[in-house]
Amino acid sequence: MRLVLLLGVMSITRSIARKFVPAAERFEEVAQRHKGAETGAEALYWLGVARYKQSHDPAQLRPSWQRLAQEFPDSDWTKRSQIPGKS
Repeated sequence: MRLVLLLGVMSITRSIARKFVPAAERFEEVAQRHKGAETGAEALYWLGVARYKQSHDPAQLRPSWQRLAQEFPDSDWTKRSQIPGKS
């Protein structure tokens, strides 16, 4: 019974992760379309989150959030992406 439950949870998790692929694509489009605007900053933040949700690998946050920090150093979205105690 536990194995069946585990397989069911794994199946649901894979299904949910696949839904973040189109989300990441849309966030990338918005970031490109709104370069220099706060909307672009927000899109980069959520792009990192979507890529993390796809993979469950925290390293997937880094590329978008580094780009966010470079392009929008003073944005509230950049501040949200920073880990307290890290610089």
